[in-house]
Amino acid sequence: QNFGKMFKIQFLDEHNQPQIPIQNSWGFTTRSIGVMVMNHSDNKGLVLPPKVAQIQVVIIPIYDQKKIESGVIDALALQVENRLKTAAIRSYFDNRTGKNAGFKFNEWELKGIPIRIEIGARDVAKQAVMVARRDEREEKGDKLVKVSMPLDDTFVAGIEKLMLEIHENLYRKAVKARDDNIVEVSDWQAFLQQIQNGKIVLAPHCNDDTCEDLIQKETREYFASQPDLTGVGATGKAKALCIPLEQKSELSTQNVQCFHFNTCKKQAKKWILFGRSY
Repeated sequence: QNFGKMFKIQFLDEHNQPQIPIQNSWGFTTRSIGVMVMNHSDNKGLVLPPKVAQIQVVIIPIYDQKKIESGVIDALALQVENRLKTAAIRSYFDNRTGKNAGFKFNEWELKGIPIRIEIGARDVAKQAVMVARRDEREEKGDKLVKVSMPLDDTFVAGIEKLMLEIHENLYRKAVKARDDNIVEVSDWQAFLQQIQNGKIVLAPHCNDDTCEDLIQKETREYFASQPDLTGVGATGKAKALCIPLEQKSELSTQNVQCFHFNTCKKQAKKWILFGRSY
């Protein structure tokens, strides 16, 4: 009820009496953005999932006055932008002056825009565009993977399909990164070691608040005297993160000790995920 008291939040109960609500505040919006940045980024900047990107496609003209007038490229770029916007694809034609194509490539990669469309003299001649995806790079070198797409009746559907592929690829990478960093343990020493290694730990636990409080206290004291193996200045305690809805096994019907058994002396009731505070 601390939040309700602080902000003077009240409601009328069934007896028409004012009450302070019991509530939680998880800071979901800003934390979800932070998690997205941590999961979907590389050394070049953000890698935004198409479904949440404010701009899904950026169109960049490649001007060369020796080969073609800039107005011809601009006209085709505007046609492409209009076709995408008509299909409700959030697109932006970057025709800023004073910035060359290379600068714009790097800037939009930094911002994580999922798809980059390049239009130059050769593309105008072929009535096609070069399409680069932000989530994949060439095996040799550091350039984004890109393909030529004709500006025919299949163009918009091709962009929509590519956005779906990018979304699914980012999801697979995120799931793999999560699963690769979850370690199952059953005893206290293994728990301490894996937490110190920066892992998320799945462990059988008694699901008792007193035991969890002791885990926080003991790990805070333990890690204060240990080297930082994760390299991120980790010094905090370990705490329960969540109880997975899909349990590894039904512990209530098994004779399994809580991984903190040496202190709590209870049987395990739930598989619980633990992690480190920073």
